[in-house]
Amino acid sequence: MQAERELQQSGGDYLISAAGSYVVMGLSLILTIMLTRMLGAAGYGQLALLLAIGQTAAYFTSFWTTAGLVRFGSEAWLSSTDAFHRVFWGRNAMVFPLLLVLAAAIGMAGSRGAEWLGLHPAETAAVLAYVFATVLFQTSQFTFQALKRVRVFAGWQVLEKACLVAAVWVVAAHLADGVSQLVWLYAATSAAVGLLSMLWLGRKQWWPIRSDWSTMVRLAQFSWPLLLSLTFGYLSTNWIDLLIIRRYASLAEVGHYNLAYQVIGMVQTLPTLSFPILLPLLVGWQVGGRQESIQLYLGRLVPHACVALCGILVVLLALLRTIFPLVFGAAFVASVIPCGWLLVAVSCYGVFISGMPLLNLWEQTRAIFLASAAAGVVNVAGDLLFVPRFGINGAAVATFLAYATSAVLVMRSVACRLAVPWQPLLLSVGAVLATCIGCVVLRGAASCVAGLGVALTLLTAAVGTGRLFGPREFGWLRAQYLPRSVQRSNVAAS
Repeated sequence: MQAERELQQSGGDYLISAAGSYVVMGLSLILTIMLTRMLGAAGYGQLALLLAIGQTAAYFTSFWTTAGLVRFGSEAWLSSTDAFHRVFWGRNAMVFPLLLVLAAAIGMAGSRGAEWLGLHPAETAAVLAYVFATVLFQTSQFTFQALKRVRVFAGWQVLEKACLVAAVWVVAAHLADGVSQLVWLYAATSAAVGLLSMLWLGRKQWWPIRSDWSTMVRLAQFSWPLLLSLTFGYLSTNWIDLLIIRRYASLAEVGHYNLAYQVIGMVQTLPTLSFPILLPLLVGWQVGGRQESIQLYLGRLVPHACVALCGILVVLLALLRTIFPLVFGAAFVASVIPCGWLLVAVSCYGVFISGMPLLNLWEQTRAIFLASAAAGVVNVAGDLLFVPRFGINGAAVATFLAYATSAVLVMRSVACRLAVPWQPLLLSVGAVLATCIGCVVLRGAASCVAGLGVALTLLTAAVGTGRLFGPREFGWLRAQYLPRSVQRSNVAAS
């Protein structure tokens, strides 16, 4: 009964977290619209480049330690407050020296270093402040996760984004040097919300300063291998894309590509939000010896999810040429084609994220690392090969190939472990890719007709081969330990 109650609680936490993520996504869209219309393509590209440099620095100085904070912090909290303090400050003791090294390196590099990074010397201080503020905000948010306050975590995420939107709305029109001062605004917002959240949490949760050598060693041994994995993961992000694009293209093209990536990031939230609930469910099935449920998940529910994703992407692809000029301004029409290819990449990401919980369940972290590493190498190689010739469209194609590589490798690892019919999954994924690519290559009304025609053909074959869309899956969903609101939404189609 305790396990069932915990699973019910995790489902409720997931709903709150998902709702918070969608609110953040909406606020991010509002912020993007404001910035694109305020700065234009070149100014927005410059801002995106500065934020990408800052996020990269925060990624390698702090983010790789957050998993250790959550992993050992949540364990220590069950023991005592003193044990949590040791984990909290032990992790900070790993981060502080890296931040000092970063600041010293930037100071010694001076104007030459700023020029190499594509920065004006006056922008360097703003980026460094943004790095420190981001680290503070990350620390506060992952502390909430370690203390299992998922709902509070979601609330502070929403508040931070809402404060940033409000600050840009009120202050930005009066800024003399728009881009660099906007970075200062980003830094001030993240620092203020991060500090307020730590004060709200209560001083006794993180004070006094305590640590010991054994705790730091455990954290380091756990976190250092993740740094290698995250390094390869970084190679698949838009940050590396922006840095490479800037070497071969103008700031305006950086802005066009970043806008396209921001849009698909919102769509990518749909499959990403499934991970926190799928892993606990799969763990429960394995512990309960319900192997048939795991096979049903991969053999039937994943093809269903691909079909749903296919429909969403076809609609979005058909509307791109209308949406971008209307919402973001005529200056961003050039974002349409790369956004189309990036949406195709999202279809591959949906396949990838559906296999990830299974690999985590079986503790096949090596397969996850190899998939991430291969995707990172493909992305960087594709950028270096395609960007000089095709510009931002080449970067988008490289991202699609990287996502496709990771999806194939993850599903291959899963298929080697589970004996499930492969035809429904293959045909459903083929329908997604064929539909999306058809909508990108062909344009206008022809893309919708051709894409939907291919999709219907392949999906008909998938239904006939795998006998999908029967009552079996929906009845199976009713039996799972999910909140009733989730059950109702899942079985509505039955």
